[in-house]
Amino acid sequence: MTGDIMKTIFLALLLAFTALPVYAQDFNKLHARQPLIIEGNGGTMEVVDGIELWSSGDPPHRFEVLGYIEDNRRISGLINQMRLKGLPGKLAKIAKENGGDAVVLLDSSKETIGYYSQGNATASGNTAWGSATSVPIEKRSSRYAVVKYLADAPLDPSGQ
Repeated sequence: MTGDIMKTIFLALLLAFTALPVYAQDFNKLHARQPLIIEGNGGTMEVVDGIELWSSGDPPHRFEVLGYIEDNRRISGLINQMRLKGLPGKLAKIAKENGGDAVVLLDSSKETIGYYSQGNATASGNTAWGSATSVPIEKRSSRYAVVKYLADAPLDPSGQ
């Protein structure tokens, strides 16, 4: 009986640990002597709550980088997948709060940090059978830039 209680406590702690939310961290302002201004080339984006979220490439406009968002979260399991669906809204909210027009994905990496395994075996007489499953526990780290669009630069009087 005590083995069943210990197993139940262990599984409850494991579920609580893997279900802990890890959200996009607060906005980190860019500290530079001169503004970081970039002329973008275009790419792939979607609009969420009026903010453009660029998943590849960058906006085809002149823009200034206002700061960065670091996001580190577990992506394995049903609960973490449901939380991941809320990320675009969280990014848009952070961008709005800091005067941004868009969020640009700079880098994203995924790491397997462990495995969850469960097995079952039964024996009766000379016959034994069993089954097992193992799933990876993964973590994703992403870095985003919050940008503000600038007016396009005027053309050179020579037409270039």
